[in-house]
Amino acid sequence: MRRYLLIISSVLFLNCTSELHQLFRIPLLFQHFRDHQAENPLISFTGFLKLHYTGHHPEDNDDNEDNQLPFKYPGNIQHTDIPLAFEKDINEDPVVYESATIVVLHPEGNTCKRSFSIFRPPRHS
Repeated sequence: MRRYLLIISSVLFLNCTSELHQLFRIPLLFQHFRDHQAENPLISFTGFLKLHYTGHHPEDNDDNEDNQLPFKYPGNIQHTDIPLAFEKDINEDPVVYESATIVVLHPEGNTCKRSFSIFRPPRHS
């Protein structure tokens, strides 16, 4: 019983989320082929498929039947997004930063805070 329930639910899921429902229209394809073959006995099945599934379809007043053929129009496709949640380990160890203080002294002994800047005062040689 469980196996049958799994198969039925899988088919229902695939029918709603894919183009599987188009396969149920295959008998309409063969019936429409027989109708065309009754009108023109020389038409082959590949010729019939080329006629209906390429852009060169002539006006033959059977648009309703043509639109019911499988894979002719995509129809309504639904999909379901399944949210997944993963637990990520976070390293909670504190990061220790060491700050290095470099003191630059002028020849007079005064500190110069601008010595690391781009614009430096002129030097005497």
